[in-house]
Amino acid sequence: MCLCAARDQEFPPDVTDDWFRWPAARTAWQLMAKARASGRALDFADLMVNPDTFPVAADAPEILAMFPRVQDAVRGLRAYVDTDWIADQYQRTLKALQNNPDPRDVMQQLATALDHRLAGQQEGRLITAHEAALALFADIERRVNGQRDKVIGYGWPSWDALTLGMEPGQLILVAARPGIGKTLVGQNLTRLWVRQRIPVLYLSFEMSAERLMARWLAMESGVNSLTIARGKPSDQELSDITHAMGYVAEWPIQVWADSITQDECLSVIRRAARQHGVRVVVIDYAGLIRLTPQYRGENKTQMVGRLAEALKRVAGEAQVPVISLVQLKRAADERDDGIPRLKDLRDSGDWEANADVVWMLAPHTDTDITVVLAKNRDGEANIQLSLRWKKTTNLLWDGSPSATVPVVQDD
Repeated sequence: MCLCAARDQEFPPDVTDDWFRWPAARTAWQLMAKARASGRALDFADLMVNPDTFPVAADAPEILAMFPRVQDAVRGLRAYVDTDWIADQYQRTLKALQNNPDPRDVMQQLATALDHRLAGQQEGRLITAHEAALALFADIERRVNGQRDKVIGYGWPSWDALTLGMEPGQLILVAARPGIGKTLVGQNLTRLWVRQRIPVLYLSFEMSAERLMARWLAMESGVNSLTIARGKPSDQELSDITHAMGYVAEWPIQVWADSITQDECLSVIRRAARQHGVRVVVIDYAGLIRLTPQYRGENKTQMVGRLAEALKRVAGEAQVPVISLVQLKRAADERDDGIPRLKDLRDSGDWEANADVVWMLAPHTDTDITVVLAKNRDGEANIQLSLRWKKTTNLLWDGSPSATVPVVQDD
């Protein structure tokens, strides 16, 4: 409320000091009203540094983290949304503050509303059949001529042959039971992309950045991952690790290695695409994103469904493919053939509905991983493939006869 009113100098009618049960909000409103009466604009920074208007800053850093999101959203909304809608948000926020002495939930709701409104308004327009046909024809021409600048290959020939690679706006799932290898797949795909200088955002909610780097170093150097983890390499292994480190350190990758909420996750993806030119996003894994009910009685299935829809939406907004690792139900373990099905996706059928491509991993041996292409919106599905696996370094490669174990290559 303070941010919006301070930026735009629009004050909802009939607001008095006794609206506010939270003293800081009351003081902030008084300062804003005083500034308005004197014809002076009150910068939001004035309120943040005033201990009377923002006494919880030191004790509630999560509130501070929300303000940049609100500021970005308001700045964007001014170009797309009329002031009546923004004024309505002011009133809603004021009423919420009147009934809720703790501003945390109120600011979260305001930030979410602004994000959603902006996401729904940006660059949206009606497209005629003529325009769509021309765009499709231009895309066909580019493909015929081998110009597929927006398409990114997986890097495994059999995967690319079946799906023709990944396109911006796609939601792609890699699903498996715990311990079957979905993280291995995500890390190996990331390695293939960054080696081609394709910028990647890797969101890891289980591993630290250091552990991720140790795995990638094992793949690149050929040194046993346990040797790297224990820190006891031989002289030759240390030389191999050092050589690989110089190569890996130049990879165009952004890593998020901390817990995260759904709204924070969407914000990080947008920011990485906008500020760092990220072209692929990997989420490891979606089940660890913290979800908050939007209304009383919302269950986990509904919350996960909302997450699936949000990831599909942000893939389109940021114009990147989003690869989300997800978990399968226990029923997949109990099937005689061990082959997972789409109905095994855990928590919500909205995963299947929103995904463009779904890869599923079956229980594997020490050298091979069975992969099922369970959904392919633009091609064949229900096809089994295989990946070869070098257990000591966690390196995966295509199981087709022409594939070979990749090695470190100098630029």
